Formats: sequence, C-alpha cells, structure tokens
Amino acid sequence: MKIFKYYLPVRQTSVLVEMPSDAKVLSCGNQRGQLVVWCAVSPLNRMVQRRFTVVPTGDAEPNGVFIGTAQFDSGWYALHVFDGGEV
Repeated sequence: MKIFKYYLPVRQTSVLVEMPSDAKVLSCGNQRGQLVVWCAVSPLNRMVQRRFTVVPTGDAEPNGVFIGTAQFDSGWYALHVFDGGEV
C-alpha cells in the first residue's frame, strides 16, 4: 500500500476520481488552497471511478461516509467531504 493524494474541485458538488480499486480513504484537507483527499492504495489494482461529494456548511448532508472538513480563507469557508464509494 502507498499513500496517494487526489485533488477535488471546490466548485463542483459531485466528482468522480479515478484511483486503484479497494482504496482506503484516509482524510481530506486544504493543501496550498486546494482541496485534496489522501488514500491508501495498491497501485497495481485495476483503476475504478470513486464518487466524492463536496458540500459547504449549510447544505444538506449527502449520502456517503463523512471523510472530513477542510477550511479555506482563514477558516471563513468550510467544505465537508463525503465518500460515495466506487461507481
């Protein structure tokens, strides 16, 4: 297993990310102004699409497993990331 980083767009609610199958989502955060998720992956596994949902504070909670919250603009703006699993 290796830890890989994947970028999520902050302006899109639902996003598909290509990654090796059976990845374990570890956390999310703000890295240099970009929303990222870190996952433990087996790079030799077949590639699949995984759905993530990104919502700002005040929006309805989507289906999926809560991964974490990333803060932007010195904490004035927060995005909450949910893992919808492999598609």
